[in-house]
Amino acid sequence: MLANSSLNMALPLMATDLKLGQLEMTWVVNVYTLVFASLLFMAGAIGDRYGRKLAMQVGLGVFTVGSLYAGFIAQTGTELIIARVVMGIGGAFVMPTTLSIINNTFPKGERARAVAIWGAVAGIGMMIGSIVSGILLEYFTWHSLFYFSAAIAVIGLVANHILSHESKDEEEAPVDWLGGVFSALGIFGIVYAVTEAPSKGLGEMGVLIGLIGGLIALVLFVLWQLRIKSPTLDMKLFKNRAFSISSLTLTLTFLAMSGVFFSMSQLMQLILGYTALESSLLM
Repeated sequence: MLANSSLNMALPLMATDLKLGQLEMTWVVNVYTLVFASLLFMAGAIGDRYGRKLAMQVGLGVFTVGSLYAGFIAQTGTELIIARVVMGIGGAFVMPTTLSIINNTFPKGERARAVAIWGAVAGIGMMIGSIVSGILLEYFTWHSLFYFSAAIAVIGLVANHILSHESKDEEEAPVDWLGGVFSALGIFGIVYAVTEAPSKGLGEMGVLIGLIGGLIALVLFVLWQLRIKSPTLDMKLFKNRAFSISSLTLTLTFLAMSGVFFSMSQLMQLILGYTALESSLLM
């Protein structure tokens, strides 16, 4: 959460330094979330099957490598986007395994409090990321944001190694590779179309292929989940109205919030003339 929210404040500086266009800026932000979301189901299943602690450590290691590449090496928008892809892959292995590790580390009486703290940290991470990025950008270059992300990941890696124990799914359910492919293609196709459509138009061939292909892949994902014995996502959950409405509400909320964060940081700095720190505090 911190790695994504902190980057919005740095967009104006990165755009000037690396001569990024609007589409490149959009991809620098979106590609992390896109890869993260696309691989989330599969990464969680791999952690359950082969070891949650191992999956989290691999994810934190990959995330650190991507952050260091972005901070020390990347000289173009394309390189920065590639680094964000690597960070997204690492993040996908971290997020689902954290909750699984909590469930297997804390006894039942302490689990609710632990999950509440986990949720609060994720929410606070967005706001802290914005403020920390403002402070760093006030005194250092945009590269410092990636150094900070790498430092947090290393701290998490060491703490995970010391404090948590390895755990796996006791039933040893097989990884739903096909379901993972369908979900990844579906999410990637739709988000690709939404990102590219404003600049290329909805009728452009690549945009149409992404949109139609993504929708077809998601339909196939749902049908496949209803068919297999050990689904990655139990579709029966959506029969629960409270669960379905909550999921839809969160989706719309984060969609709107991401759009506001992306545009407001540029408005405040490039048009209204606020510094990065002032913008972060205002946000």
